[in-house]
Amino acid sequence: MTRNATFYFGNLGADIIRAARATDAAYDASMQRVARTLQLLRTCDRPEAYDEGLLMERALVLAREEGTQDVLERTVNSLITPMLSRALAQ
Repeated sequence: MTRNATFYFGNLGADIIRAARATDAAYDASMQRVARTLQLLRTCDRPEAYDEGLLMERALVLAREEGTQDVLERTVNSLITPMLSRALAQ
């Protein structure tokens, strides 16, 4: 599989979900992983994917503050799953 914007955006979605589920003790490490994946996504030639990734990161912080991680997880899954299905079918 080519490591392009689709690949890194899918990984970012998984990182966001892991961070949403993380205990307080594991949250910082999860956020570091999100930041690393965002930086990899930034190197791709798709600035809109990077911008969407930043929005997902902000949504994660807000969901943790409001205790709505389950809503975030469903939303991220509904965004990522069809995109990855199309990418894998190619």
